[in-house]
Amino acid sequence: MSLRIARRELRQGLSRFGVFVACLVLGVACIALVGSLAAGVEAGISRDARAILGGDVEVSQSFQVPPQAVRAMLEAAGKVSEVATMRVMTRAAAPGASAPSGGEAAPVLAELKAVDANWPLYGHAELAPAMPLAAALEKRDGTWGAVCEDALLARLGLAVGDFVQVGEAKLQIRAVLTREPDRAVSVFTLGPRLLVSLDALPATGLVLPGSLVRREYRVRLTPPQDAHAFVQKIEDRFADAPFRVRDYTSAGPRLKQFIDALHLYLTFVGLAAILVGGLGMGNAVASFLEDKRPSIAVMKCLGATPGLLFRAYLLQIMVLAAVGVLLGLALGAGLPWLLRGQLARLLPVPLAAGLYPRPLLTAAGFGLLTALAFSLRPLLAAGTVPAAGLFRGYLDGGALSRRGRAVTLLGAVGLAAYAVAVTPDRRMAFFFTLAAAAAFAVFKLAAMAIRRVSRLVRPENAPRLRLAASALHRPGNATDAVVFALGLGLTVLVAVNLAGGNFAQRIAATIPAHAPSYFFIDIQPSQAKAFDTLVRSLPGVHGLTRQPMLRARITRIAGKPVNPEAIPKDYRWTVNSDRGVTYMATPPENNPVVAGKWWPANYKGPPVISLTEDIARAFGVHVGDTLSMNLMGREITARIANLRRVEWASLAMNFAIIFPPGVLEHAPQTHIATVYADEDAEAGVLKAVSAAFPNVSAIRIKEVLTRVGGLMQDIATAGNAVAAVALAAGLLVLSATLRAAADRRIYEAVVLKVVGATRGDILASLAMENLFLGLAAGVVAGGLGTALGYAVVTRVMKQEWTFLPATVLLTVLGSVVLTLAVGLLGVRRVLGQKAAPILRNE
Repeated sequence: MSLRIARRELRQGLSRFGVFVACLVLGVACIALVGSLAAGVEAGISRDARAILGGDVEVSQSFQVPPQAVRAMLEAAGKVSEVATMRVMTRAAAPGASAPSGGEAAPVLAELKAVDANWPLYGHAELAPAMPLAAALEKRDGTWGAVCEDALLARLGLAVGDFVQVGEAKLQIRAVLTREPDRAVSVFTLGPRLLVSLDALPATGLVLPGSLVRREYRVRLTPPQDAHAFVQKIEDRFADAPFRVRDYTSAGPRLKQFIDALHLYLTFVGLAAILVGGLGMGNAVASFLEDKRPSIAVMKCLGATPGLLFRAYLLQIMVLAAVGVLLGLALGAGLPWLLRGQLARLLPVPLAAGLYPRPLLTAAGFGLLTALAFSLRPLLAAGTVPAAGLFRGYLDGGALSRRGRAVTLLGAVGLAAYAVAVTPDRRMAFFFTLAAAAAFAVFKLAAMAIRRVSRLVRPENAPRLRLAASALHRPGNATDAVVFALGLGLTVLVAVNLAGGNFAQRIAATIPAHAPSYFFIDIQPSQAKAFDTLVRSLPGVHGLTRQPMLRARITRIAGKPVNPEAIPKDYRWTVNSDRGVTYMATPPENNPVVAGKWWPANYKGPPVISLTEDIARAFGVHVGDTLSMNLMGREITARIANLRRVEWASLAMNFAIIFPPGVLEHAPQTHIATVYADEDAEAGVLKAVSAAFPNVSAIRIKEVLTRVGGLMQDIATAGNAVAAVALAAGLLVLSATLRAAADRRIYEAVVLKVVGATRGDILASLAMENLFLGLAAGVVAGGLGTALGYAVVTRVMKQEWTFLPATVLLTVLGSVVLTLAVGLLGVRRVLGQKAAPILRNE
């Protein structure tokens, strides 16, 4: 019987379910798209893992070439390729000249990569114009060739065929590098890529003792050798070696972390959309059942039980949900195919576009469970109202039984449990569901408060205001729908803009007053005094700080081997690679000692170090504990003498680990310097230093900050995308709610006309009603968004909080405008109805 009723109802038209299907399609498509993209990228990484790493196995070490014994072991196992990378300053050069051309273009920092004839072992480099890589890099007429990214040519004002000066070498740019198979993945780089032959590297004169050069040996193993077993063999033979070894299964860890984070983030975009859309689904079901109350009344009078009605309409709704889910899946799975060209330019690995069942099934589950969870209450309520009540009143009047409330709660809990079970980061998903439940509770309380307050507004001399206030609490009101629909999207919008505003304010308040103009790296010890003399003589320079720098890797913490898993994620960078260390007799400026004591200026005792308090806290060590470090193959164990507080955001020269003099002076090292100069003098400083010291590389702080600012803008844009999706779903819900109330509004307008109200009176009351609703939604969203923004800034960004009232006020104003615009869209239909036909039907 229930199937027969559902089939009959489906044949009679489904105009009320347009928003139901639209909300479902939007949410399911978001989740399916995110899952399909993540699966496609993971498949691309798995397929091209060897190309991403550059081989089956890689051995890498900074400053020094890995031991020859390691090279011999690799060569015995397969084909070997050697790569060296470093940062260099590049300048335009004239043909036939051994010095810069003297053009106006300033020197540009570049990421130099020197490769041998076997590179790449997997994949291939793409050049424009197309040519063999060996031909592009070979030496012709005494000049080595090079290829580079477009950005380097643009910044130097050069073209293919022109010459570039790198250290003591003049190189000819013979092609543009359009794809590099093993390019490291990072949030941003400090310069464009310049690719040269490994044989050309000595000609630059840049490889000096202590220079920050990273050497990598890659091997393509001869089958049937196993890469993981080969790595274990190297580690067993060279225990505690200073080099790093890994196989292709660990290729692209940063990329995987990025994809996982993006997957999680965009899944929450889909969840936000589908949760807001769920409100639209529930409202659509309630509106549909209200239209069907005469039919339901007749069926109840003829003996239909509440259970039969529930099953019949539930079956109908789930059929519609299945249609919406299928449309959403088709959209979500098809977009990666349509966008694969654009995605190929954004991703460092090709996207393996395809149909991946798991993300599609996950999205389908979200869609069906959401439709079920948000439809249960109106479906159960439909069977609780007596037939007479169905003929005379509104369907909303039915009160759920204890069993009905339990079933509704069970549906919500089931949706939450499913979200936690299928989301990659279950902890984050759990907190998301808690936050969503809290937000729903706040929105519900806010709607109840609005209705209660509106009952108290009964001005005698302001009939328009009285009408608007009564519309907020009488049967069929849109208060809940508007507060819920707009609230979630506006909350996210406020939080994102407050977090972004706090970050921008932090940069504006701290960086300009304290940041240096340049960091100079790779200064040789023999150049240090001459460097100081030159820089201090340049006009516009008003500050110089220089320190020796060495690289060391932490191997033991408090006598125990390093275990990255035991260290908080935010500080694992301290043990995952080499760290910069220095030595000094006196404590650095603006680094107050917060525990222990600084050593005497003439200290001659056992090795000790000064450590920053945040890293000590992450390591769980205190003054008196020890750290062991591998420094150029030599392990040094030092006692922690004191802890310092460092303001990393100042961009001054700060070191996490500082030794006293007398320990590191004879180790290979370079110096780094920070230079403070007037803005109009910065270009002259760069040109003078680059001309006098070709091996010294400069990092301009303003460019770094520009990249950081661009990154934060991207994050803000992504955050606003979340709000936009949620707002889009909210507007669908809002428009559907107001459409559902159109009949009630028309009847009320007709009655008001009969008793003497003018069009202006009716229009004014409708406008005030929507004004109050938009204002209420904006105020609630402003409060919740401020709380969320505060949590993000203080807990995630770990920054000081500043309240930005303008951001909240603009959001509240936007809420009012949106509600007014949507609420008044159908006002012409309401005002244009004639009284006689409608009253005659009554």
